Amino acid sequence: MLKEKKKMLMIVLLVVVSFVSGISFNNYITQVGYEKLPLEIEEYEDEVITLTTHNPISCNSSTTRDENFGCENLYDLTVEGWEDNNQNCIDQWLEFDFGKEVQIEFMVFENYQTPGLFAQKDKIKDFEIVFDNGTVLNEYLNNSTDSLWIDTLQSEKTRYVRINILSSHNTLGVEQCHLQEIFFYGYEDF
Repeated sequence: MLKEKKKMLMIVLLVVVSFVSGISFNNYITQVGYEKLPLEIEEYEDEVITLTTHNPISCNSSTTRDENFGCENLYDLTVEGWEDNNQNCIDQWLEFDFGKEVQIEFMVFENYQTPGLFAQKDKIKDFEIVFDNGTVLNEYLNNSTDSLWIDTLQSEKTRYVRINILSSHNTLGVEQCHLQEIFFYGYEDF
């Protein structure tokens, strides 16, 4: 039954992605309004599961450029993102605390969407996502403004998520690593 729900969810997500092609995920949310989420999927037995965003209650990072570019910016739906303190992404990490255990079905990562800001910052390349249960996902973020959608394959709940940055795209003449947004999605009552 859970696999069928996941298949149906992926179909709905593909339709949404097709609909918004050419529009960044962050811009789409801004345009349609955050209130239109969560998505609902109906099952045969009138059972409804709800996909929702899980917003952390707090976060920490290895370094921060200054108080205006902290990790809190990664989930606040603004154009300001997180930037390290001239570390070129080297040995940097981000930790998120959800305050309770949540189920994270997938995550969406975005670099700066504004071309000027994008060009002026180094970008995360290789990274790992670490969950409470010890699961580690190794991922790659393109050197582009395209959103990266990651299916976490998590059936267990987690309270903490850590992002360990392993390498950068090493933008010439740039020292600051950045990320604009991270969205965490999962089922409401999993």
